[in-house]
Amino acid sequence: MDVIDKFLNKIAYKFPKGYPDMNNDQDVLLLESLLSDLLDEKFIFEAPSKDIEDGIEILKTEYGLTDGDFKEVSGKTYKVLVPKKERKKYFDEISDLDGFSVVQQNKVKYKDATFLIKPKDSSESYNIKPQNVGVKGDFEYSVDELLKDVKTGLNSVPTISPLQKKYLIQYLDNEVNLTPEEQEEIASDKNFLNQVQKNFSEISGVIHYVEEIINEPASKIEFPLKGNEKLVDSYVIKPDGTRVRISSKAKSGGNIVKPEGLLDSARDTNYEFENKDKEEILNTINDFSVIPVNLKLAKYGDENVEALKKQLEIALKNDPKLKDPNNRQLQYNLERELIRQINSKFDFSDVFNNLLDVVYVKTNTNAKTGIPKYSVVDPGNYRVVLQSKNTANPVRSLERIGFQMRG
Repeated sequence: MDVIDKFLNKIAYKFPKGYPDMNNDQDVLLLESLLSDLLDEKFIFEAPSKDIEDGIEILKTEYGLTDGDFKEVSGKTYKVLVPKKERKKYFDEISDLDGFSVVQQNKVKYKDATFLIKPKDSSESYNIKPQNVGVKGDFEYSVDELLKDVKTGLNSVPTISPLQKKYLIQYLDNEVNLTPEEQEEIASDKNFLNQVQKNFSEISGVIHYVEEIINEPASKIEFPLKGNEKLVDSYVIKPDGTRVRISSKAKSGGNIVKPEGLLDSARDTNYEFENKDKEEILNTINDFSVIPVNLKLAKYGDENVEALKKQLEIALKNDPKLKDPNNRQLQYNLERELIRQINSKFDFSDVFNNLLDVVYVKTNTNAKTGIPKYSVVDPGNYRVVLQSKNTANPVRSLERIGFQMRG
């Protein structure tokens, strides 16, 4: 066995198919990262395409953006980081530039290049994701080692105050003990608490799972290098070598789960859907952008849904981006009623239970005291419903509907 074969065998478990699929963007990104670590220098299979370079130059010229406002996803895809409050404005204006076209909300194409319009001052503004607070990717931690690295890493995060650092350390240890005045100050920053629950709990939740749920303190904890693997935020490696896939979710309902990972699992296992309507609904949500999804799924609703669909189609002819509040309200009404009716007809829990082997660790942080509580949903016990985070506010970007875990 040569060196390359040994390397590929060693990393095989990190890939859904047991090997890096070079036609899968996420597999390519992960392999690039592993090779970069091995070689101790940046390694990419694909340099930025000419279309990417040209598109970046156009956006720099039009909006005064700098290199720091662009983040590589792949050779043909880049993120464009803009102020959160101006995200919709940037998307609308970029969409109207010569040569640019809309793929879906906040996603545009320039020739063969893709640009994702992302906020740079929203959910990551405090920089308390695992990779920002000292957690090493693809490293098997003991609980004590993980706690040590995170507590040390918090010292290097300039965006948090001394009180917030104190609170995060207590949060990690599950021993929040602040004075009433400190509690009030922490609770006053809702954005900070939201990020604690959404991002920092990826660390505290998996520690809670190891120490309190399975009660196997000798287990190891590993965070994927890229930090964006489908459905998985971390792994627990039990003393017997069993690997448990962990997904961390905020609040009782959790984040909205998109069907991409589910459908990948179905394809990889040649899963046969007993209900073809469920399969079509999942594929429609996965394959189309927000408004086309709702229009295509309207056939699963009653005459009221059909009437709303026709009204929206008329509105879209003169207002394709739904900037008019009345038209945005119409879209919201259609989506809300469609979701209600689909949920009354179909239960997708069986599909999730048949295809996913992920443990969901859900965190609910008290908005007044800052104390976290955890709950766990094991594979086979999922209860999911179709859900949406969209509102009728035309300033808010539209997102595709997905599924909420309510196990």
